[in-house]
Amino acid sequence: MSDVPNIKVQIADEAKRIVDGARRANYGTPEDNFERIARFWTAYFQNTGRDVAIKAADVSPMMRLMKEARLCETPDHYDSHVDLVGYTLTGAEVNGVQG
Repeated sequence: MSDVPNIKVQIADEAKRIVDGARRANYGTPEDNFERIARFWTAYFQNTGRDVAIKAADVSPMMRLMKEARLCETPDHYDSHVDLVGYTLTGAEVNGVQG
């Protein structure tokens, strides 16, 4: 086995650490935080004359798309990959994914 860290494991471990630690401590549960974000986004669309209703379940895919757009410019940006995994993990939690 190589001494070089496995980047896949490193990214996954960091994403798990962040979403279960600092992000949860700072922003609350993904369910509460994504619901809050959805309400703000819905208000934005409604106040700009567009009848769009965002749900908490929409936040994770939308944030992942934002990260993908950033990765188009800098595909080697470590933090964007970590965040992408983190949004996948929190999206699974919000949507009640069962294993």
